[in-house]
Amino acid sequence: MEYKESITLKDGRTCVLRNGTFADGQAMLDIYLLTHGQTDFLLSYPDEASMTAEQEALFLRERTLSDNGIELLAEVEGRIVGAAGIGPVGKKEKVRHRADFGISVDERYWHLGIGRALTRACIALARRAGYAQLELEAVADNQAALALYESVGFREYGRNPRGFRSRLTGWQELVYMRLELEEQAAGEPEEEGSALIQAAVAYVQDLFQNDFGGHDAAHTLRVYRNAMDIAGREPPCDREIVALGALLHDVDDHKLFATENNENARRFLAAQGVDEARIEEICRVINAVSFSRNRGRRPETPEGRIVQDADRLDALGAVGIARTFAYGGAHGRSLEASIDHFHEKLLLLKDELNTDEARRLAEKRHGFLKAFLAEYEEETRA
Repeated sequence: MEYKESITLKDGRTCVLRNGTFADGQAMLDIYLLTHGQTDFLLSYPDEASMTAEQEALFLRERTLSDNGIELLAEVEGRIVGAAGIGPVGKKEKVRHRADFGISVDERYWHLGIGRALTRACIALARRAGYAQLELEAVADNQAALALYESVGFREYGRNPRGFRSRLTGWQELVYMRLELEEQAAGEPEEEGSALIQAAVAYVQDLFQNDFGGHDAAHTLRVYRNAMDIAGREPPCDREIVALGALLHDVDDHKLFATENNENARRFLAAQGVDEARIEEICRVINAVSFSRNRGRRPETPEGRIVQDADRLDALGAVGIARTFAYGGAHGRSLEASIDHFHEKLLLLKDELNTDEARRLAEKRHGFLKAFLAEYEEETRA
């Protein structure tokens, strides 16, 4: 399988996640030897390497041509700093639904988001390949890895107290974990299970993991859920456009990024193979969301109207109040300045919504805002 995506690391550098190619044979061998010498948590030692650079190159070419396996490389400033891959457990009919997952990252690049990004990309690709279950094993003492795997949905199903025998520490307990990948659970919206939507969810979770000012990944996912709920009750619309517009609506927000022309959104979508015409549709939806830049303008498309409403709903009610003060605190605003924001924007939103469902949902939230302001004014009255 082929894959390519650019992500921004915690230190601001760009990391390219891509499938390895025949030309990467030596680099693949080098990163194997390096990472297997840096930690005692991997399966083998550098002196146990069983493949030459040429064999690694052939393996990478085979994985690129495969429809059910891939080897991803993480590249930073032209250097391969990590690798991760999925492959079938076996060819027999009874195990075709299962895939193995493995990963290693140069310790000099730990804690930058590379491991999480590689893991999420492999999960999305396992779904794309049609697997029902992704499996891994990890040393029980590797708490950082276990926490990562659990955070993306892997669950423990067993242990082997003598799984590894380390040259350094003796017996190492192995934790067996699995992630169920069924495309669509009962009652789940169709978009939720698609590899593209899963990749978008992973992208925003990585991009906003260090945001504490009200524009975090939790906000994006609430907007996404609001949008899909509204889409289910409104006239016909393109639900995938709604989903992607909602998930990517903040990735180029002028308050958060110095990008132009939806640079982050376009780059992500192009890396997923989305065609240019569809990217333009999604960007048109994204550009209709901003309150400050769309005052008095109604989005042209039903998808734009739905996503705009979904975002504005998250500025109302208890969540809207919490986000207002989180944003204010993160940007040095006083309480009084944040209260002014209620009058400048939040109290205006209910009457500017586009859809009947959003207006219905907004009634209670708008009332909560007014009640909060009344109580605040009562408590702060001189």
